[in-house]
Amino acid sequence: MATTTDQAASSRILRLRLRAHFEGGVPEPPPWPADALRIVRGSEREDCEVSTLAALIRHDEDVTAHVLKLARTTMYLTREPVMTVEQAVRVLGFRAIREMTLISASKRSVFAARNSHPAISEIFRHSLGAGFLAREIARAHGWDEQEAFFGALLHRAGAALTIAHVGRLGTGLRPPTGELLDELVATYEPAMTEALATGWALPDGVRQGLAHWRRDSSVSTLPRPALVTQLADLLATRMAGALGFDAMREGLAEHPALRQLNLFPDVIEDLLLRREEFGEIVEVAS
Repeated sequence: MATTTDQAASSRILRLRLRAHFEGGVPEPPPWPADALRIVRGSEREDCEVSTLAALIRHDEDVTAHVLKLARTTMYLTREPVMTVEQAVRVLGFRAIREMTLISASKRSVFAARNSHPAISEIFRHSLGAGFLAREIARAHGWDEQEAFFGALLHRAGAALTIAHVGRLGTGLRPPTGELLDELVATYEPAMTEALATGWALPDGVRQGLAHWRRDSSVSTLPRPALVTQLADLLATRMAGALGFDAMREGLAEHPALRQLNLFPDVIEDLLLRREEFGEIVEVAS
C-alpha cells in the first residue's frame, strides 16, 4: 500500500519529468488523419458532388461508421432506412459531414487516450456538447457555424494532450492526485493549445477562441469566437448534470457574454430546452 511519502516522491518526480519534457520546446501535436482532411477539403469545394464525397468518406472507416450512425438517429427520420454512405450524405448534408469528420479526426488524435484516462474521456464528451451548442449560438446570429463548432470542440484540446503526456511520463509512478493533475494541466495546457493551433494551421477565428475563451467576458475587447466558446462551455456544463430548467438558466440572462454578443436570453433558453437532443447527438458522436 502506498504511503504519503510514496505519493509525494512520485509527485516530485512527475513534475520534474514534465518540466524536462517541455524544456526543449512544446511537443508537436499529433497530425490530422489524412483521409479526414481530404473529406473536409472535398466537402468545402463548390463543385463537390454527393458521389465524390461519399467515395472520400468510404476511405475512412471511422468517419463512415459515424456518418451512418448519425443518419439513422431520430434527428434524421427518413421513410426508408439509410443503408449507404450516399444516402447518409444526402440526409445529413455537407455541413454535418464536415462536423462528424472533424469529430472523428479530433477523437483519433487529440483525444486518442480517452479510453485509457477518464479525465480525457470526460473532456471529450464535454467538448462535443460545447461544439454543438456553439454552432447553434452562431447560427442564431448568422455567424460562421464551422468556426464556432471547431473552436468549442477543441477548446480543451490542450488539457487532453497534457493529460496524455502526464500518463506517458508517469510510467512506474503512483497515479497523480486530482490536485496535482489540475496543477499540471493549468501549467501546460496553454502551450499545448497554441501548439495545436499552429500545427493544424487553424483559422484565425478558431485560434482567437482557443487563446482567449478563459478571459473575463466583461472585457470589451474579447473576440467574438472566445465569447461564443465561453458561453457554450458554460451551457454544456449545466446541461450535462441533473439540473432542472430553472436551475440551468439561473443567472444566464445577466451573463456578460450575452450582452457582448447581443444575444437575447430566449436564444439560450431554447438551447436549454433541447438538452435531450444534444445529449443524443453527443452519445452518437462519442
